[in-house]
Amino acid sequence: MSAANYPSDNISYLINVLQSGITFYSDGIKAVSCDSTRALFSRILREKQQACTDLMPYANQQSDFTETSLLIEARKLYTHVVSKLSADSEQVFVDQLVALESRVLKKFDDALNEKQSQSCAQLLRKIRTRMQQCYDELLSLKQARTQLLKDRA
Repeated sequence: MSAANYPSDNISYLINVLQSGITFYSDGIKAVSCDSTRALFSRILREKQQACTDLMPYANQQSDFTETSLLIEARKLYTHVVSKLSADSEQVFVDQLVALESRVLKKFDDALNEKQSQSCAQLLRKIRTRMQQCYDELLSLKQARTQLLKDRA
């Protein structure tokens, strides 16, 4: 079993993904103009911050996941550039964040498939439920915005 497969490394990896998402949501809050979208992004950002805090006792503090950070930074850069070129930068952010949240859910599933202590597995299930709710809200926003754009066309 490689070091990355140990549960504490999986938790550290999850925290890294969540923290990268926090900065992405912070950027999104600054970039969008719709108050309700900003409120949703703020609520999800707080959920991610709380998840990081809750998971920290189970993490391997020495883990470094530079590759994950680079992938998320690349997605942020792509979103920034495309949003500048797009007539609807909010839709670009929402689209990218839906994709990010889908990946977050997959990483929670991966961690839950690893052997965890009962308390850690319980916490992972609880946080995954909250992340699923965040994903569902973003997906609903994406679908509503897509329908609105179709109706305007």
